[in-house]
Amino acid sequence: MRYIYCVIVIIAFVFSACVGSSNKGENNDEQQKDSLMVDQTPLIKVESAPKVIELNSRAKKEIRTWASFNSLNSKVEQMPSVSRYRLYTFTEELDVLYEELFEQEFPEKFNVPPVKSRLLVFRTFILKLKSKADDQRFSDEELTQGIVEIVEAFNNVKIQVNEISESDLDDDEMINFP
Repeated sequence: MRYIYCVIVIIAFVFSACVGSSNKGENNDEQQKDSLMVDQTPLIKVESAPKVIELNSRAKKEIRTWASFNSLNSKVEQMPSVSRYRLYTFTEELDVLYEELFEQEFPEKFNVPPVKSRLLVFRTFILKLKSKADDQRFSDEELTQGIVEIVEAFNNVKIQVNEISESDLDDDEMINFP
């Protein structure tokens, strides 16, 4: 009789442990769902988001084969819609695209200091925002300002590309221009 009583107690104990662990698993699933439900709203309101300027038709023709610039351009166009939650990985992706841009050969017409220096400023703003993005001490307004700086810096690159593509001067004349 004592043997049967011990077996029943052990079975009850094992059964209750199994039921308890399955309830904990349900709670973990709920906690994981809650942790995935982070704020996905963009930091910038659509109305106040900075606009990425367009390249002129001549520049588009000349840039068409510059794949890394085009990838970077499309990524920057997505920048105003980024949420705080995704900002750090987004800036990492921008930095990788920047690195790829400099690993590839620049088109000869755009392999000039004015374009490269503006790209360097652009990267500086990427790194600045990347350092702030993972730190909760920075407010949404500060992060929004970083996004605006990145878009404006890239717009300056595109303005320079537009100016170079519109100029009728050949490369030799540009170098010797007073």
